[in-house]
Amino acid sequence: MNLKQLPLSPLVSIILPIRNEEAFLSRTLERVCSQDYPHELIEILIADGMSTDKTGDIITDIAQEHKDIAIQVLDNPSQIVPTGFKIALERARGDIIIRVDGHCDIEPDYVRRCVKLLRETGASNVGGLQRAVSDTRVGRVGALATGSKFGVGNAYFHFRNKPGWESRYYMKKTALPGLEVEIRETGNLTTKLTIN
Repeated sequence: MNLKQLPLSPLVSIILPIRNEEAFLSRTLERVCSQDYPHELIEILIADGMSTDKTGDIITDIAQEHKDIAIQVLDNPSQIVPTGFKIALERARGDIIIRVDGHCDIEPDYVRRCVKLLRETGASNVGGLQRAVSDTRVGRVGALATGSKFGVGNAYFHFRNKPGWESRYYMKKTALPGLEVEIRETGNLTTKLTIN
């Protein structure tokens, strides 16, 4: 499906490949469930890497609070992100795929703005500024590095404050409408690595 074939109100599949995210997941899921995009046009697919903490309880509690949004939990026995993403992707029904990690904080209008930008720009992948934050000293140093041109070169999605085209982007080839076909046909997603 190309962007011109998108329905007027496309279904959006939000995929969270996670494992042991009890420290962050409540906030992340609340932000995902609080999107201003119509909830009947969102499905959330959580690929849980067999968490051993309270991740499952958190998902259950949030699903009970947000019955107006479809939340599905899928087992990811290999426990790694690429496999979890692929498991969820194979079940996704959406016209658009959005990946959110278990410790991300997205704005309430993120999904709506992504859909709007896909239509307006004709881009195959859109997103926002990716800023790293941390509560620890070492983490803050890493966040400072990934938030500067010195630390990440010309990966502008880490530090540019205005819209623009990007030649290097997070999840390259993985936010396309019809993505599951693209991945199966081109083999761009490998489940042999712990990161992709």
